[in-house]
Amino acid sequence: MEYSHRYHAYPTQEVAEWLEHQLDVHRQLYNHVRWDYENSPEDDKPSEYDQNNKLPEWKRKWPVFGELHSKAAQAIVAG
Repeated sequence: MEYSHRYHAYPTQEVAEWLEHQLDVHRQLYNHVRWDYENSPEDDKPSEYDQNNKLPEWKRKWPVFGELHSKAAQAIVAG
């Protein structure tokens, strides 16, 4: 049996706001990836590879996505 440990976190107000902002940016990128996929023609759906290649363009268009680490953004696309 594998045990997992849980710890209470008591972040400061500043850290809590930063974490909430990061979650919001991740959510926005996830929703944009889904929107891009759902609104593509049925016979031309973008693959994970295609969407990963769009990330630099999206980061230029929406600078808030540039706050995410590249591996985190790629994990969102894969997810």
